[in-house]
Amino acid sequence: MRCRKLFHIFSSLTPTTTWLILNMITVFHLIRK
Repeated sequence: MRCRKLFHIFSSLTPTTTWLILNMITVFHLIRK
């Protein structure tokens, strides 16, 4: 499944990288609004 693949990728990433990605997504959504 697609969700499982994404979860596996996130699990392999370091916590810092995950936080950076989440922050980027949040900022992107805020800018879009």
